[in-house]
Amino acid sequence: MKFARIVLVAGLAVSCAAPERARPGAPSDPESPAVSTPGQNQSPPRSGPLFVEPRTGLVDVRPHQFERVRVTGAHTLVVRFYGGIEACEGLDRVEVDYEPRRIVVTLFVGRVPTAEACIEIAVLKATRVQLDEPVAGREVVDGAPRR
Repeated sequence: MKFARIVLVAGLAVSCAAPERARPGAPSDPESPAVSTPGQNQSPPRSGPLFVEPRTGLVDVRPHQFERVRVTGAHTLVVRFYGGIEACEGLDRVEVDYEPRRIVVTLFVGRVPTAEACIEIAVLKATRVQLDEPVAGREVVDGAPRR
């Protein structure tokens, strides 16, 4: 009887796992369930960062390092960073200091005061930053202290 329970648990674990994606050109499994219906409006799987905007009401606000910055226009940046889930942690503000040879961008994140139990999982996030001055060849650097 123990063996049957173990198989059942293992079977449940396998059935709860994310479905494996078929390789392009690979034959499909005729016994696998259909995942789409012709004419059905489906959005593709989400890839890339979660775009966020600053929000009010956060507590324990602190500078936070970013992973990468990309200049997307003369006055626009996209800053990518890892943070907690939005129910627990958010972007408080972005400060920008303009210097002759560089632009210093500092992200500030904080905790949602009503969040009680938060899982520690890293979420790739991004925010768009509108600059008051053009980048004009200046280096964009992180203003948060290195850990």
